[in-house]
Amino acid sequence: MNRDRISGELPAGPPASPRLREQRAATARSRTTNDPLRWPVGLHPQSGVARRWRDLATHYAAQLGPERMAREDVRTRLRSVLWLSVEVDRLQGERLCDRPVPLHSVLHAAQELKALLNELGLSEPTNSNSDGLAQLLRNGGGAGP
Repeated sequence: MNRDRISGELPAGPPASPRLREQRAATARSRTTNDPLRWPVGLHPQSGVARRWRDLATHYAAQLGPERMAREDVRTRLRSVLWLSVEVDRLQGERLCDRPVPLHSVLHAAQELKALLNELGLSEPTNSNSDGLAQLLRNGGGAGP
Protein backbone atom coordinates (compact mmCIF):
# COMPACT_ATOMS: atom_id res chain seq x y z
CA MET A 1 0.00 0.00 0.00
CA ASN A 2 1.54 3.33 -0.96
CA ARG A 3 1.64 6.40 1.23
CA ASP A 4 -0.67 8.40 -1.04
CA ARG A 5 -3.55 5.99 -0.39
CA ILE A 6 -3.05 6.19 3.38
CA SER A 7 -2.87 9.97 3.64
CA GLY A 8 -5.60 10.56 1.06
CA GLU A 9 -3.43 12.91 -0.94
CA LEU A 10 -3.06 12.75 -4.66
CA PRO A 11 0.33 12.02 -6.14
CA ALA A 12 2.20 15.08 -7.34
CA GLY A 13 1.46 15.86 -10.97
CA PRO A 14 3.49 17.84 -13.46
CA PRO A 15 4.79 21.17 -12.18
CA ALA A 16 2.31 24.00 -12.56
CA SER A 17 3.11 27.02 -14.65
CA PRO A 18 4.08 30.20 -12.77
CA ARG A 19 0.85 31.84 -13.91
CA LEU A 20 -1.24 28.95 -12.57
CA ARG A 21 0.65 28.99 -9.24
CA GLU A 22 0.03 32.74 -8.96
CA GLN A 23 -3.66 32.26 -9.71
CA ARG A 24 -3.96 29.52 -7.06
CA ALA A 25 -2.19 31.68 -4.49
CA ALA A 26 -4.56 34.57 -5.20
CA THR A 27 -7.67 32.47 -4.73
CA ALA A 28 -6.52 30.29 -1.83
CA ARG A 29 -7.02 32.99 0.80
CA SER A 30 -10.44 34.05 -0.49
CA ARG A 31 -11.54 30.41 -0.55
CA THR A 32 -10.57 30.07 3.13
CA THR A 33 -12.29 33.36 4.01
CA ASN A 34 -15.50 32.44 2.21
CA ASP A 35 -15.62 28.89 3.59
CA PRO A 36 -13.40 28.74 6.70
CA LEU A 37 -13.96 25.04 7.35
CA ARG A 38 -13.19 23.93 3.80
CA TRP A 39 -10.57 21.20 3.47
CA PRO A 40 -7.03 22.40 2.71
CA VAL A 41 -6.01 23.37 -0.80
CA GLY A 42 -4.41 20.46 -2.63
CA LEU A 43 -6.53 17.82 -0.93
CA HIS A 44 -8.78 15.97 -3.36
CA PRO A 45 -12.41 16.63 -2.32
CA GLN A 46 -13.39 12.98 -2.76
CA SER A 47 -10.50 11.56 -0.75
CA GLY A 48 -11.05 9.89 2.59
CA VAL A 49 -9.18 12.68 4.36
CA ALA A 50 -11.41 15.36 2.82
CA ARG A 51 -14.52 13.40 3.78
CA ARG A 52 -13.20 13.03 7.34
CA TRP A 53 -12.46 16.77 7.42
CA ARG A 54 -15.99 17.61 6.23
CA ASP A 55 -17.61 15.23 8.73
CA LEU A 56 -15.62 16.64 11.64
CA ALA A 57 -16.26 20.23 10.52
CA THR A 58 -20.00 19.62 10.32
CA HIS A 59 -20.08 17.86 13.70
CA TYR A 60 -18.05 20.44 15.59
CA ALA A 61 -19.75 23.43 13.93
CA ALA A 62 -23.13 22.03 14.99
CA GLN A 63 -21.87 21.60 18.56
CA LEU A 64 -20.50 25.14 18.67
CA GLY A 65 -23.58 26.76 17.18
CA PRO A 66 -23.87 29.67 14.75
CA GLU A 67 -23.16 32.39 17.33
CA ARG A 68 -19.75 30.99 18.29
CA MET A 69 -18.93 30.00 14.70
CA ALA A 70 -19.31 33.66 13.71
CA ARG A 71 -16.18 34.50 15.73
CA GLU A 72 -12.92 34.31 13.82
CA ASP A 73 -10.90 33.06 16.81
CA VAL A 74 -13.28 30.10 17.21
CA ARG A 75 -13.08 29.25 13.51
CA THR A 76 -9.29 29.44 13.62
CA ARG A 77 -9.12 27.09 16.60
CA LEU A 78 -11.61 24.76 14.95
CA ARG A 79 -9.45 24.61 11.80
CA SER A 80 -6.55 23.63 14.05
CA VAL A 81 -8.72 20.93 15.65
CA LEU A 82 -9.66 19.59 12.22
CA TRP A 83 -6.08 19.59 10.99
CA LEU A 84 -4.76 17.92 14.15
CA SER A 85 -7.54 15.30 14.10
CA VAL A 86 -6.67 14.34 10.53
CA GLU A 87 -2.95 14.37 11.33
CA VAL A 88 -3.37 12.15 14.42
CA ASP A 89 -5.43 9.74 12.32
CA ARG A 90 -2.67 9.68 9.68
CA LEU A 91 0.10 9.13 12.23
CA GLN A 92 -1.82 6.33 13.92
CA GLY A 93 -2.49 4.75 10.53
CA GLU A 94 1.20 4.85 9.68
CA ARG A 95 2.08 3.22 13.00
CA LEU A 96 -0.49 0.49 12.34
CA CYS A 97 1.16 -0.16 8.97
CA ASP A 98 4.53 -0.60 10.74
CA ARG A 99 5.96 2.65 9.44
CA PRO A 100 8.47 4.41 11.69
CA VAL A 101 6.55 7.18 13.44
CA PRO A 102 7.91 8.39 16.76
CA LEU A 103 5.40 7.65 19.49
CA HIS A 104 6.08 11.00 21.14
CA SER A 105 4.88 12.75 17.94
CA VAL A 106 1.54 10.95 18.11
CA LEU A 107 1.18 11.60 21.83
CA HIS A 108 2.13 15.27 21.53
CA ALA A 109 -0.33 15.83 18.67
CA ALA A 110 -3.09 14.07 20.64
CA GLN A 111 -2.32 16.21 23.69
CA GLU A 112 -2.50 19.41 21.63
CA LEU A 113 -5.78 18.23 20.11
CA LYS A 114 -7.24 17.60 23.56
CA ALA A 115 -6.15 21.06 24.74
CA LEU A 116 -7.80 22.73 21.74
CA LEU A 117 -11.00 20.75 22.25
CA ASN A 118 -11.04 21.84 25.90
CA GLU A 119 -10.50 25.50 24.91
CA LEU A 120 -13.49 25.31 22.58
CA GLY A 121 -15.59 23.44 25.13
CA LEU A 122 -16.01 20.48 22.79
CA SER A 123 -14.74 17.76 25.09
CA GLU A 124 -16.07 16.55 28.34
CA PRO A 125 -13.75 17.21 31.26
CA THR A 126 -12.21 14.07 32.64
CA ASN A 127 -13.92 13.01 35.83
CA SER A 128 -11.89 11.15 38.38
CA ASN A 129 -14.73 9.07 39.83
CA SER A 130 -13.18 9.47 43.31
CA ASP A 131 -16.46 10.78 44.74
CA GLY A 132 -18.39 8.10 42.87
CA LEU A 133 -16.12 5.37 44.21
CA ALA A 134 -16.31 6.69 47.78
CA GLN A 135 -20.11 6.84 47.51
CA LEU A 136 -20.21 3.31 46.11
CA LEU A 137 -18.08 1.98 48.97
CA ARG A 138 -20.22 3.78 51.56
CA ASN A 139 -23.29 2.13 50.08
CA GLY A 140 -21.78 -1.33 50.46
CA GLY A 141 -20.69 -1.82 46.86
CA GLY A 142 -24.00 -0.91 45.30
CA ALA A 143 -25.92 -3.77 46.90
CA GLY A 144 -29.22 -2.89 48.47
CA PRO A 145 -29.79 -3.18 52.28
